[in-house]
Amino acid sequence: MILILAVSSLFCFILAWFLNLLLLSCLFQHNSIQNSGYRLISLSIVIFDLLFSAAYAITVPLFHADGNLVLLIPVGYTSTISISSFLGSLVRPSYIIWHACMITTSFLVAITFAYRYTVICNSKRLQKLYNSRVARAILFTFCATFALTQGFLLDWATSPLDNLSDTMNRLLSDVYGVDFSQVYYQGNDMNDPTMKSRGLVGMGLSGLFQVSFVVIIFVVFYTGSKIYSVIRHSIVSRRAQEKQQQVFRMLVCQALSPFFFLYLPPFIDATSITIGYKLPFFVCIVKAILVYLFPIANPLAILLFTDDYRYFIRNGKQRIKSDNSIN
Repeated sequence: MILILAVSSLFCFILAWFLNLLLLSCLFQHNSIQNSGYRLISLSIVIFDLLFSAAYAITVPLFHADGNLVLLIPVGYTSTISISSFLGSLVRPSYIIWHACMITTSFLVAITFAYRYTVICNSKRLQKLYNSRVARAILFTFCATFALTQGFLLDWATSPLDNLSDTMNRLLSDVYGVDFSQVYYQGNDMNDPTMKSRGLVGMGLSGLFQVSFVVIIFVVFYTGSKIYSVIRHSIVSRRAQEKQQQVFRMLVCQALSPFFFLYLPPFIDATSITIGYKLPFFVCIVKAILVYLFPIANPLAILLFTDDYRYFIRNGKQRIKSDNSIN
């Protein structure tokens, strides 16, 4: 089972980088009218997908919840990498990048919907915000700072401790075949009184994440409903309306992607912890693979729903005159 996860992670890493670099090539070599307003956002998505997939390929973590012991354990080939080695030294920053990318991608989804809302619904206030370089810089700085801060704090709240390593070696070393005193993992033992402060920080971060998640969902649903309503009742040509609906479907796919691949697995874990049910091992493997499908689904949605990019990939050249205007 663990070998399946290790092999799957490498395969997904190669596929994710191929698709994201393919999208990057389309963004730089072909100007699509259909996707013209999303170039900067799409570029941001590509960058974070590359970082996310690289970090995940290095860590290859498996979530383990057993009573009050909550852990992210490196498995597969990473379980043999010592902390003192060069590759082992990359595992900890990879965890930080991975955590930061998870929240950043959610912000990108909300920003994408808000931008499309600005274009379709002709929001003057948001238009001024998007047109202001200062506002864009502030928004970017806030998102990056928030994501990195959460990544570092979560890393601190779940970093290895000697007594935690001893507990894990006693309970789990035979199960996973890992010497936890030699590898970097993340976790917390709620039964250990010395970890209460770490647990409180973790709970605070979880609460902050939930609040930000609710805000993002509100933005997506509000702007999405407005966009859909305007598209349905807009007085434009049938061709233009079809293109608008196609872009809207792309947005929906981009919104569903983090929900299914990033948030569903932790939700399953949290539910199992709450009801005291220990998930079968194969379910843990499936959840880990689901997370890795996220950086694959993102570029795939953009490539599949953008006609100009599909034409460019098939023919190696851009159209002389595009008929994909959605305005």
